[in-house]
Amino acid sequence: MSAFGNTLGVKLTLLAGIGPALAPLDPSGIEAVEDFEAQVGPAGESGLRLVLNAGREGPFGTVTAPFIDDPRFQRGARIAAAVTLGLLPVPIFDGIITQTQYLAGSGPNDGQFVILARDLTHLMDRAVKRQALPSMDETAAAAFLIAPYASHGITPLVIPPTIVDVPVPTDRVPVQTQTDLGHLRMMAARYGAVVGLVPGPLPGTSQLYMGPLPMPGAPQKALSVNMGPVSDTSAVTVTHDGETLLSVAGQVADRLTGANIPVAAPLPLTAPLGAFPDAIARVGQTRQGVPLTTGLSAMQAQGRAQGAVDAANARALTVTATVDVARYGAMVKPFGTVLIRGIGAPYGGAYAVRRVSHSLKAGRYKQNVTLTRGELYPLAPAVPPEAEVV
Repeated sequence: MSAFGNTLGVKLTLLAGIGPALAPLDPSGIEAVEDFEAQVGPAGESGLRLVLNAGREGPFGTVTAPFIDDPRFQRGARIAAAVTLGLLPVPIFDGIITQTQYLAGSGPNDGQFVILARDLTHLMDRAVKRQALPSMDETAAAAFLIAPYASHGITPLVIPPTIVDVPVPTDRVPVQTQTDLGHLRMMAARYGAVVGLVPGPLPGTSQLYMGPLPMPGAPQKALSVNMGPVSDTSAVTVTHDGETLLSVAGQVADRLTGANIPVAAPLPLTAPLGAFPDAIARVGQTRQGVPLTTGLSAMQAQGRAQGAVDAANARALTVTATVDVARYGAMVKPFGTVLIRGIGAPYGGAYAVRRVSHSLKAGRYKQNVTLTRGELYPLAPAVPPEAEVV
């Protein structure tokens, strides 16, 4: 990877270890990196693929190849990565090795050792549990389920839903009947939220985010498309999907009173990222859903109906693109907001970053990003120039 660093002024740092502990790889390990790919997105969609040169040479070449016997690179070990563009390293992945492959090659220096990993949510998805969660709404239950993983540097970042329903023990007691990750995803889905691991802020640490997209915070530096020498983004595809739009209406038999109470969620209530919500433009033409009614109060049914509508409408517009990090001068971070310009007035402006993948090779560092929102046209008349964007 030395050619990579010399060409772009970028430094890749890999950390590995057994259990929670992590230590940086020595220079020989970094020099052996031939290919690095990492994807960060909602839980279950994040992973890493690392290819190391493992050619057999020297007096021990007939015995084994490099890295194969190193316990830091075996299944169950922890591996993390950070990239330094300026002064400080920016964590981009933290996970658990789940599979390794050895490609012997046809020559003495042709071998490759391939490491495949899932992010640290893999730890939360290994044991099915049955336990009561008394008096815990979704926010409290999430903090409780995430707490045992603090030894791996994970802290909770939970955004409460719009409608908070704290269970009263004399009325009901929520029960977990699946893995910690499965229960977190189930709770998030009730309110149109996502669960995902956000690497950082320091190497070896991460935040488990549970909440709506995008995460709160200032927008990232604008992506520029077809803008001559300042262009940093290519291979842009905009998908405008009217079939994802949803509205919900119906009645529920309130669990507390037994009365039939109307429940309606005709439009999304999340903060808009664009000027003209697609759901409003297509009122009366969207898919029609009915509220869940099994054992719910009217307030619970209303919250879940609104969550389903918010989540569906947030994907009306999807942008996929490739970012040249050297030209962009920064890294697009997952789950936040990013601006994009140069793709036409209806599609320009702010988007939620749903997924980011990193691809590093000698002399090249690119990101593939997936951006989503539910509105056409930007909120501002024009996307600010790069110098004015955080």
